[in-house]
Amino acid sequence: MAETKKRRTSGGGKSSAKRKSSARKPDSGRKGSRRNDSGPDLLTIIVVIVAVILVTILILNFNKEKKGKDTPDLSPTVSLTPGLTETPEPTKMPTATPVPEPTKEPEVTEPPKEDLFLPRGEAEELIRKNLDTSVYKVELLNDELPIDGKHYYLFCIDDMEGNTYEPLVIVEKLSGGLYYYDPLTGTVSEFSGFPLDATEKQETGDTTITKERAVELVKGFSAAQLGLEKELEQYQLEVDDWSSVVMAKECYGINVFEVTGGRTRLRGAFYVSYDGKSVYRQDSETNEFIEIRK
Repeated sequence: MAETKKRRTSGGGKSSAKRKSSARKPDSGRKGSRRNDSGPDLLTIIVVIVAVILVTILILNFNKEKKGKDTPDLSPTVSLTPGLTETPEPTKMPTATPVPEPTKEPEVTEPPKEDLFLPRGEAEELIRKNLDTSVYKVELLNDELPIDGKHYYLFCIDDMEGNTYEPLVIVEKLSGGLYYYDPLTGTVSEFSGFPLDATEKQETGDTTITKERAVELVKGFSAAQLGLEKELEQYQLEVDDWSSVVMAKECYGINVFEVTGGRTRLRGAFYVSYDGKSVYRQDSETNEFIEIRK
């Protein structure tokens, strides 16, 4: 029995050994299969990566080509026909600036020739015919006085003592006409005979009034009539030592002064004709003579 157990045991041991060996073979087969599986998996990954890269590159190139085809060519295409030369555009000439026409200068009227003018001596003689030459004389002031396109001689009348009388007398050079002339206003008036000519002297005779009488005549007017602010007695009066001609009449000249604070101011100028029939006031603004009447 002991042997039988040993055999069984030994037999059983062999069979178990065989089983074990037979069981290990499948294990070695599994190990080999695992090694073979790991190799293809890595290669597949590499292949996939390379394929993805290639596909990506192809897609990018395709997009670039497509974009290039979609973009229009903006550069102009010039087609030249052989044998024909392109004609250049004509050069534009600058527009000429219009030149303004010169303004015509106004025609200047030439003065009459001097040989047509009345000689100075004859002009003086025309005035002397209207004067008492034993008392008055003629003096030339200006041999060329243009007024309104006409030409005149300008004369003044003096007595033998050198006193000058008004108004001045002018003689038109072409016609020989005589006129009165006021240099202050430029007024030209018709000559009606100088107030101190021989004819008037004969008419007036001994009717000439004195200076004192002339002052009394002026005092006979009110301050309002004389154009004064105060009565004449409140002013200082002075009579000119020479005569003045006003409105073709020889007159006494009476000046009215106001003395205030040591200052003397002229407040009025009045003229009384030698015959005592006319009294005049000279306007201080216009220098015109205004006859005062009661």
